[in-house]
Amino acid sequence: MDPSAPPAHQQAADGVTRVPLPVGLHGVESVNVYVLADHDRVTLVDAGVWRADGDGLPTLERGLNQAG
Repeated sequence: MDPSAPPAHQQAADGVTRVPLPVGLHGVESVNVYVLADHDRVTLVDAGVWRADGDGLPTLERGLNQAG
């Protein structure tokens, strides 16, 4: 496991999954996006600034898949 990688996604509350996304700028390693899954709808909350390159987009996709 890469020690510089953000922690894995986790269930923050019932129906809410926290997905840390990599930033790697100015001493900020990650930001959180919260996935609210409600049957056929998904809402992303507070994504902040993150990097889609590298591991960013695959990390978001894994979190969305886990959230349902």
